Amino acid sequence: MDLLPADITPIPFALSFLLILVAAFVRAFSGFGFALLAVPGLVMIMEPVQAVPICLLLQLGAGIGMIPSTWKQMDMGSLKLLLPGGILLTPVGALLLAFVDPVALKLLICAIVMAIALLLWRGFALKRRPGALGSLLAGGSAGLLGGLAAIPGPPVVLFYLSAPGDHTASRASLNGFFLAVNALAVATLLLNGAFGVHAIFWSALLAPAMLLGSLLGHHGFNRADPALFRRVAIGLLFVTGALGFATAL
Repeated sequence: MDLLPADITPIPFALSFLLILVAAFVRAFSGFGFALLAVPGLVMIMEPVQAVPICLLLQLGAGIGMIPSTWKQMDMGSLKLLLPGGILLTPVGALLLAFVDPVALKLLICAIVMAIALLLWRGFALKRRPGALGSLLAGGSAGLLGGLAAIPGPPVVLFYLSAPGDHTASRASLNGFFLAVNALAVATLLLNGAFGVHAIFWSALLAPAMLLGSLLGHHGFNRADPALFRRVAIGLLFVTGALGFATAL
């Protein structure tokens, strides 16, 4: 018991458990959105430097857990073009922070994300999914945004939602993309020694909430129609932009 972090007490733990349960449900249903809900909630209970590793560990486990049920549904052709740009350009985005105003840039990015989400909500759609060039640009944009503003998701979500396509393949592909990005983030933090006793204990205690939420979200997705999936995904995209805009202000 002496090894347990001091902040593992009944009320903070109960709130964290409920938060992770809801965030895991949303992630399993839509293929993304876990960090959007989990990180802001956990930083109200603990320091960000403690909350982020916990969320990354839980999300990595959930992403791996979804692989057996989503592997055959993934659009490997698009992922092969999205992932290299997303991985390679993330450090480039981080380096660009030295030359641009990060607050102004984040405000601009988030405003664009909200505007595009509203267009999608109103029914805007491409006639077909972007080809090789569009895939490379979407992946590269995700990497740059991840390094610049810590929000790599919008370009990839827009890529899958802006054109007609199977919602099952879109969800599976989003899980595959974010799993790869998340694994890279975990490896980076491991090399920096960011995973201490606090993150390990909290992750272990919250793992049942992650598992239960993921199972419920997966069940909900199997029963939902494509139109509901699209509305939830677009709503999450808008909330991502709105929260990023608010934090930048």
